[in-house]
Amino acid sequence: MIPNKALLLGALALTTMMSRCRAEDIVADHVGAYGINLYQYYGPSGQYTHEFDGDEEFYV
Repeated sequence: MIPNKALLLGALALTTMMSRCRAEDIVADHVGAYGINLYQYYGPSGQYTHEFDGDEEFYV
């Protein structure tokens, strides 16, 4: 029961602090997307692809 009360009081304190904050919202005009694909085969071969924003950077 005590951990539940502590969690409730912590959530209440966090909500109070965040609601009093009058900071401006940050608006992002672009979000970067990174991707790594790794394919391993049972033999001595494999593939590795690194992408940034949908463009393939390199392929091995």
